[in-house]
Amino acid sequence: RDATGKPVLRTFDPACTVPHFGPSNAAGATEIAFTNASYAGYDQAGSGLDRAKEGHFEVIEMGEINDSFQLSSGKGLVQAISPPSLLGGSGNQDCAAVAAAWNAGGAFSSSGGAELTAPTGNLLGHALIINVPQGTEYSYDPVALGRLFVAKRHTGPADAHPNLGDADPTSFVVANGEVRQSTWSTGIDAVSAVLTHKKIINEYVGPPTATAPVSTDVIVSLPTKSFYVTRESDGQTTRAPFGSRFDNLNNTDGTWLADGTSQGACESVSTLRISRDGGSLISIGCLNAACFAVMPSHESFALCWQTSVISMGNVLESANAQHFGRIGAPVTIPGTINFSFPSHSLSPPPLTSLEGHKYPGLPVAGFAMQRRINGDLGGVRANYGGTSMHKYETGLE
Repeated sequence: RDATGKPVLRTFDPACTVPHFGPSNAAGATEIAFTNASYAGYDQAGSGLDRAKEGHFEVIEMGEINDSFQLSSGKGLVQAISPPSLLGGSGNQDCAAVAAAWNAGGAFSSSGGAELTAPTGNLLGHALIINVPQGTEYSYDPVALGRLFVAKRHTGPADAHPNLGDADPTSFVVANGEVRQSTWSTGIDAVSAVLTHKKIINEYVGPPTATAPVSTDVIVSLPTKSFYVTRESDGQTTRAPFGSRFDNLNNTDGTWLADGTSQGACESVSTLRISRDGGSLISIGCLNAACFAVMPSHESFALCWQTSVISMGNVLESANAQHFGRIGAPVTIPGTINFSFPSHSLSPPPLTSLEGHKYPGLPVAGFAMQRRINGDLGGVRANYGGTSMHKYETGLE
């Protein structure tokens, strides 16, 4: 976030960016502010920038820079986007010229893509979630998709493409000892097929107690949901594998309610917790504000947004988290937590390829975050954090 608390994209990398990033209050960095341009006034989920503070992000390789392609600028020929002091860069780095290359008549807008060669798929990286007041850090690996598309796709900064919907319409899925190749009418279906699972499996500790200050947040992301689920007010429809329409609440006279009232598009999920000793099923049921232990019944949650947080201790301090709870003093029992996507006669049909291959479940990704807050122990801050990527049960029909 910037000094005012608004979300920004910040980099400490010396390479050029398009669009050109401005100065930052962080030493040695440049940054660009998030905007609400893509959703302001679109639906009833809210138009404020607080909506940009939670979610997931995607990094897509458009192609490889062609080192023989040169830009002209006030500094003479600029060698692609090479920083001046790295690996024999030309020394003529001009980030303003690189950003301007997408203007009308600029080098990128008129090159026909000559500045890039085909993507190689060699992207790698990791992400960190840092809580400065707590002194905790949570690192996690991304979910990587290989060969999203074969051809290069270089677009300007105002273009929402390429995105996951621009994938080549062929998927390869390995599950239950089988390798399945499927073809699709759209690229987003191919991406969804690779990400579709029937069940999420992870471990948990918590909720926290006075003697065991441990917590878990489970992050469940549905990366392709926005391609299948749209606002209800303009008549657009939801299609499989999702089943819920986006909720835009209306007044009886047909006008929209105040912005921010939408409940999203809620997909049901059944949750089961199993203690580490395997001897008991632990579940929490809630009725209004009262929560109670239920054994061996399952919990029911709803995944209403593209990214949801299900919490046993509020690790992320998310304003939108769904919480587990108990009446009275909570009992901390570590174990395994499963999230299953119900399948019954009222469920939408599974994602089905042109060959008739069926992929039951929903396209999901995410991880669990565990936190241990011990505070000051003998002059040492003893706070710890870690993550665990989800494990999955995948079905092929």
